[in-house]
Amino acid sequence: MPTNPPPRRKALPPPVPPAFHLRFEIELPTHDAHKRFINRVSNLVFENYVERDEDRRLQAYWTISNVLGEEYQSFHTLKGLARDNLFRALQCIEAAYKSLKDAESKQRFDIALKYAISLGEVDLGVTWEDGNFRRSGSTLLDQGLINEPLGTLRQSKYVVVREPFVKALRHLLEAERRPELLADVVTDAYEALEACAKVVTKRSGKDLSANSDSLISALKASSAAKDMLRSQLKAYITYGNVYRHAKATAEQRTPPSKAETEAFVYQTGLYIRLATAEA
Repeated sequence: MPTNPPPRRKALPPPVPPAFHLRFEIELPTHDAHKRFINRVSNLVFENYVERDEDRRLQAYWTISNVLGEEYQSFHTLKGLARDNLFRALQCIEAAYKSLKDAESKQRFDIALKYAISLGEVDLGVTWEDGNFRRSGSTLLDQGLINEPLGTLRQSKYVVVREPFVKALRHLLEAERRPELLADVVTDAYEALEACAKVVTKRSGKDLSANSDSLISALKASSAAKDMLRSQLKAYITYGNVYRHAKATAEQRTPPSKAETEAFVYQTGLYIRLATAEA
């Protein structure tokens, strides 16, 4: 008695080969990788979504020129303004994105830019989030202590918290070439948590020191965790005031290290996440 033939297996898609430079073990200098990134953004993003019509191009380069503090010229290009400098290029990209008027254009710009980043030969050390670049750190910590709080802070009542927190992240990125900004990262992050405490405790006239106990009480955490976080918050306030008071009095202080500044930002994100989480 004839039997039915076994079902044919679906052919598996061919594996995607590793990038060319990995297959041939080519070590690409960081500066060359940055130039390639700028060229890709020029080809894939600017030509398609910024320079597709004259009005859009002029508006974009007018915005970019003002962000960079450059005299506006109608013949500007991304590569000309970036000058092979990654951080100037990142500023140009952020400004170009903000110059777009409609949501669809911004969405397409966003997709194309993420694709250009994915083609990179080296890790640029940045991620693109909501129209801004920020330094990338631990994926797990970034997700829990940066991305999730930023998502919650989109609510209108948290605007006063989101603005200084985003500013802290931007200064952290810029501190790669200007280490003196690390102190500003601390003061910006402190301002964000102070604003958060005022919102969640509804005690707008109090500074973070005066609001610390009320903030801890508002955290979505167990009693044991609150006890731990209470002592940490006191140390956080003491540390933050070292730089806040120095800024207010123009006192010169050695900027914090990059590692401890990142830790301060993550600690800020932890308190914001626990304070703004849904019950």
